[in-house]
Order: sequence, then structure tokens, then C-alpha cells
Amino acid sequence: DMQAKIEKEPANINYRRHLANLYASRKEFGKAIDALEAAQTAAGGRDPQVDAAISSMKLNQFEHAIETLEAAGDQAAAEAKRAEQAAFQFANLASRVERYPNDLPLRFEYGVALFERDNLNDAIQQFQMASRSPAERIRAMHYIGQCFHRKKQYDMAADQLSKTAAEIPTM
Repeated sequence: DMQAKIEKEPANINYRRHLANLYASRKEFGKAIDALEAAQTAAGGRDPQVDAAISSMKLNQFEHAIETLEAAGDQAAAEAKRAEQAAFQFANLASRVERYPNDLPLRFEYGVALFERDNLNDAIQQFQMASRSPAERIRAMHYIGQCFHRKKQYDMAADQLSKTAAEIPTM
């Protein structure tokens, strides 16, 4: 049914997303990714939501492969696949931040990834940009304080965390 709808309205990316979800429910991640990439092409190649869906689908594909390897008892290959997944996730975040520089929640997510890799100066930069988003502000400010703490700049960390605490709404 979805294929027929796509043929009638090839520019409708929602049909392609739905088709991708159907493929994913059947664990056919390659076809799901193809459907999402076709949706991205139909959207002119610059839809951040479709881009995020493609990334998510690729991560689901990694998870499925890891589960399959673990079920087969191949722990070494599963660990190698986990490392490959982590490398993909980080590189993908970096490229999406480059493509969508005004996506502040994405900058926050990238900042967390940098923080986890102890790339503190770049993480601070990402958190400072993410703090312009009301939804991410308090968490970003908290992470900035944590970055300063890891850098052993305790006075700056205390100052940042005090500012963060002052912005938390009271109940």
C-alpha cells in the first residue's frame, strides 16, 4: 500500500518515512535506510528530521547486528561492532552539526559526546552555543561547569555551577 502511495505522490516524504518504519519493524534496516535516503532526496537533501531518522536507523542496524553476534556467542565481533557503532555515532554527530549549525539540541548532544571523550575545550564551545536554547540551557550550563571541574579550574567550575543553580526554577 505504501509503495502505491509513494508512486502516486513521490514528493510526499511522510509516506517514505512510514515505509522506512515498516521495513525497520521487519528488521530490514538496509531497505529502511534506502527509503529514508529517498525521502531526503525528495526533500531536496536538507531535511534535518529525515537526516536524524537516517542516523537513528543506522544505529538500530548496528544494535541489531550486535544482538545477532551476541546471540551467536561471538563476543569479540560484538565488541568490534560496538566500537564501530561508537565511531559512526560520533562522526555522524559532527557532520550533522556542520550541516545544521543552528540546531541547538544537536549541538548539546555533540557537546556531550565531546565531553565523554574528554575533548573539554570543544565541548565547552558546543555547550555555550547550546545554552542559547531554553530547553537545553540549564543542562548545558551544568556541563560547562563539569568541563571546568575536569580541567581542574575549580573556581570557574564553582562559578558556573552557581549560575546554573540560580537559573533552576524553584518548585
